[in-house]
Amino acid sequence: MVGLEMNDRAPLSLKKKIAFSLVVVCGFLFLAEVAARIIGLGQKKEVADYIANWKRQWDSDFYLMDLSLVGPETGINYDGLRDVPHELERKPGFRRIACIGDSVTAGYGVALFESYPLIMEKALMEQGHKVEVFNIALPGWSTRQESIAYERIARKYKPDQVILGFCLNDVAEMQNNLMMQQPSAITSFLYENSNVVRWIMRPHAHEIQRVEDLFDESEAPEIASGWELCFEEILRLKNITQTDGVDFAVIVFPFRFQVADDAPSPIAQRKLEEFCKQHEITFLDTLPAILPLKESGYFDHDHFSARGATAVSNQLIENKLPIVLHKQE
Repeated sequence: MVGLEMNDRAPLSLKKKIAFSLVVVCGFLFLAEVAARIIGLGQKKEVADYIANWKRQWDSDFYLMDLSLVGPETGINYDGLRDVPHELERKPGFRRIACIGDSVTAGYGVALFESYPLIMEKALMEQGHKVEVFNIALPGWSTRQESIAYERIARKYKPDQVILGFCLNDVAEMQNNLMMQQPSAITSFLYENSNVVRWIMRPHAHEIQRVEDLFDESEAPEIASGWELCFEEILRLKNITQTDGVDFAVIVFPFRFQVADDAPSPIAQRKLEEFCKQHEITFLDTLPAILPLKESGYFDHDHFSARGATAVSNQLIENKLPIVLHKQE
């Protein structure tokens, strides 16, 4: 009779089975999350705040300043840049130099006329040269945006020379933004809040967290990949400017930790220099100009103070990098 009663008992409904399964799965995931946090699996690794995330910050791979901000009080011009206004038609006898870069070139942290491009323009004008210098740069730009900026902005002004200001965080930005899949909103939420999800996804295996990583002699695959992406954009810009009959040069800016007494060997600068030499690109390392100033050459971790920007401008002029110093006007 007992056996019959048990056999006659109604089976669990589908809803109850699903609910029971969900409870079991949630319980397992909860225990897995607790275990992961105790053991230390999937710990969050923060990317340095000086490495831009294009999707999160701009929702695009290029941006300009809002034209509603245009005016002398903001220093924003009608190109959407932190620069003085420029006319399309050049003044008779004037040479044009387009300085393209990121926040370092733009002069983040200092007054508009304390950026190295405008300091250089003033110094050259005082020497009697007829020159107009463009500051085509914005925070967060990397070699990808700088290449786009030449085509969309600089080109219409028909510059005689482009000086590309390379900041070392470009390598990380190119790698992290171009080689890593952008997650969905749900995945992003889970990633931010779960050690288990971070351990499973392991996105940091292909991500660069700090510029200091570029100075490890045993170059990691993600570092090599980031460099290759930068090199592709530099070559692309070189080829475009060459087609336009425009002189092209690359200068590289050091980070503040490179002027410390215990600074690592400038491996990153040498790598870029070798690349430029191989492809016959004019190159200048600005570390020697900044080194004597130590930390006074900086506003923060990588942006120059007015003293630092002046030192860079002086170095460019002393090395006859501006086109007005080595070609007939």
